[in-house]
Amino acid sequence: MAVTIMNMMTSSVAAFEKGALRNRVQRCVQSGMRRFWHEEDGQSLVEYGLLISLVALVAVVAVTVFGKGVKNNLYGNANSAISNLPTS
Repeated sequence: MAVTIMNMMTSSVAAFEKGALRNRVQRCVQSGMRRFWHEEDGQSLVEYGLLISLVALVAVVAVTVFGKGVKNNLYGNANSAISNLPTS
């Protein structure tokens, strides 16, 4: 068994030195890179992430801009309604 493994390793090294294995590895890496480049699953995930961050940014800006006015208006109406309640 050890002899066959050594023979396989020796033949693999010889093939690599000749360039056959190197060419196979290079083609495999190139095809993987092409698939990665043309795959659209990751792109849609990034688009959803950008959309969610845009919605969150709009929400933060809206609360910052309109927050004090809404707070004063709501609490002002609530305070005046509570102060106008009849006391017995």
